[in-house]
Amino acid sequence: MHLTFLEWLVVHRFPVGKAAMPFVKMFIDQFTYWAPGINVIYHFSLGLMEGKGMDGSVQRVKDKIIPTLKANYMLWPAVQLINFKFVPVAHQLNVILIVSLGWAAFLSRLSSHGTEADETHEQHT
Repeated sequence: MHLTFLEWLVVHRFPVGKAAMPFVKMFIDQFTYWAPGINVIYHFSLGLMEGKGMDGSVQRVKDKIIPTLKANYMLWPAVQLINFKFVPVAHQLNVILIVSLGWAAFLSRLSSHGTEADETHEQHT
């Protein structure tokens, strides 16, 4: 749905030239709502699933969002530029899903970072 929306937006609603289209799509995808929003949702919902409650989940977002977005911006803009430039809309989700396998592993590692130190600290207090 997101990719279809981007296509509609830059082709029909606010048409841009063919050369600029991948850049405009990438900018909208990465810097307006998708990348920041989905990463906030990820960290907040993971905090809730870990039993941290509302306050703990908000704190988790505050602690993790900047490192996550920094890493996001080192990977996803390039992936999306290639995706939007060379892959037909019908297959763009496949590219995203393949790259997302590695991204999910990275987020898992980022999410667990500090867990051992927190547990050690809790055991000693």
